Amino acid sequence: MSDLSKVVGKVAVVGAGIFGCLISLELSRKGFSVKLFEEDKTILNRTSRNNCLRMHRGFHYPRHLSTALQSIRGYNLFIDSYGEFLNHNFDHYYVVATDSKTSSEVFRDFISRIEQKATQVDLIQLERVGIRSTQVASAWQVSEPVLDLQAFRVQILQELAEAQVELLLGREVLESKKSGEKWIVSTRREELEFDYVFIATHSSHSFPISNSSHVIDFPEQEFHLTQVLVAHVNQPDPFGLTVIDGDYITILPTGSSNEISIYAPTPSRIRVATSERRPFKVADLTQLELADSQSQILERFSFWVPGLRIFSLEPPWIALRRVPAHSKTTDRRDSELIGLAPGLFGVMGTKLDHAIEISRLASELLTSSD
Repeated sequence: MSDLSKVVGKVAVVGAGIFGCLISLELSRKGFSVKLFEEDKTILNRTSRNNCLRMHRGFHYPRHLSTALQSIRGYNLFIDSYGEFLNHNFDHYYVVATDSKTSSEVFRDFISRIEQKATQVDLIQLERVGIRSTQVASAWQVSEPVLDLQAFRVQILQELAEAQVELLLGREVLESKKSGEKWIVSTRREELEFDYVFIATHSSHSFPISNSSHVIDFPEQEFHLTQVLVAHVNQPDPFGLTVIDGDYITILPTGSSNEISIYAPTPSRIRVATSERRPFKVADLTQLELADSQSQILERFSFWVPGLRIFSLEPPWIALRRVPAHSKTTDRRDSELIGLAPGLFGVMGTKLDHAIEISRLASELLTSSD
């Protein structure tokens, strides 16, 4: 390791999702002493686990170019670092609905603009694999993989150990406060002192953050309590379906045989609120809310893929997510680091594929004075 005496310090990272893990690795490799706090019993087991595990290549965001470009950059970084954990072995169709917010012509121009390969296909091809085409204006086949999360988790645990990141599992952070030039992070077991703190959890502000004069808040954000269904279907050849641009559906293979994930924006987002602080938690959901959400998701599934039949349902993936506030009209999903106070950073992580870029930005912020 090179001489990093001018920049080495103690760092707390709160949240061992994909953003927290990769930030911890990047900073530890730069010479920082890093402790990674996670309330769960393992890593990558909350919001990072409870989504469709897609590695975006920009196609999903024709209404927000910077999000699309950040996803493309992130995808390329992920291919270089962790490409062996991505599953490309399925046909993935992006379908422009007849009442989409984005027309086929605009989507075609967008594909050209982001310089990603997509092949327009005949609507008959959709019918052959079981997708309804009567509400489809155009269809495109793309290569957009999903992450093998189980294998990726094993890899990241190994890297964290090799990088000497101290992983503190089952540690709920109760408070973070500024004391002099240091930050004090408190759990039920200990109070520890750090030079820098990164809050990399969608449950941020489940604990107070303060300095000597006031409580520190994130900017206003939109919070979603989200359910993704996991189902086994009569699908001998796996395929992915993403209907854009609006309130439709996404269906993707999970990696297990004949198993798919199903997400539909309005039915899947069981509770939605805009706030500076976390307005609710997963435990707040009622069985009635979950059942109503499931029924609506399955109804939408039956409409868009009448050629598929669900044999059984696995336990759903349920998580709290955050997105930028007031982004419904633009579809903005940029990930960023937010400076909350000197030495304190909030991580707005919206897409798995953005995590490497954000981890490198964290390293640049702490080492820029070197």
